[in-house]
Amino acid sequence: MEDAILLSLIFRSSVHLQDIDIINRARSNSRNVQLPYDESMFWEKTELFDSIKHHLRVVWIRGFAGREREMRLASHLIQNATMLEKIVIQLFGTRSTDHEDLAISAKGLLKCCCNPETAFHVYNRGW
Repeated sequence: MEDAILLSLIFRSSVHLQDIDIINRARSNSRNVQLPYDESMFWEKTELFDSIKHHLRVVWIRGFAGREREMRLASHLIQNATMLEKIVIQLFGTRSTDHEDLAISAKGLLKCCCNPETAFHVYNRGW
């Protein structure tokens, strides 16, 4: 949850942010953050920042494991970034079946994209 809060602060303070590379790393030592609503609703309850709405053009999400919080972040960006030109999701998983399932989940997000011109790429971890 701390990562989502920090990311929201980046979106808030970087008002002309055009490109962002989000690297998802599992953190076992993260502290609990208490919110007045369910953690899964974080991106829906967070204000829509100008950086997302008017400036964000390229998003890379590395280490995408398909967890609910990752899906909600990706969905939030795809639905609200009106200038989004490209989103690239690098999958994380240990088996090829994991990658297939994650790719299907990630590609399902594209149906809610607000910009029909957005290029959408999903690939496996080997980078």
